[in-house]
Amino acid sequence: MVTIPWFDLAFFTEDVTLDDTPYVMTMRWNSRGAFWTTGFADFDQNDILTGRKLVLGGEILRQHTGVGLPPGMMFAKDETGNAAPIAQGDFLSGRVKLVYVTEAEVTAA
Repeated sequence: MVTIPWFDLAFFTEDVTLDDTPYVMTMRWNSRGAFWTTGFADFDQNDILTGRKLVLGGEILRQHTGVGLPPGMMFAKDETGNAAPIAQGDFLSGRVKLVYVTEAEVTAA
């Protein structure tokens, strides 16, 4: 399992390698709707997935299979058991983590 790093910014990009493939992830806080979105691009900045809302327990990648996304599973995990929606500072505080479960871990489960 890989925890995606988080920064104290309302918008940032992060270079990540998931299952040996490099991606550029975009994280953006939507202040009007009070939620985070994420997106994926390849290393040439070609969008693969944009504007996917992050919700607790919601699997981010599975419904978009076959479009160049990582083959594992990604979800927002609440570390405290709190069922409240994700707030802007929750990733930075550690209450919520964005985690990626590799393809090998998924198939082994």
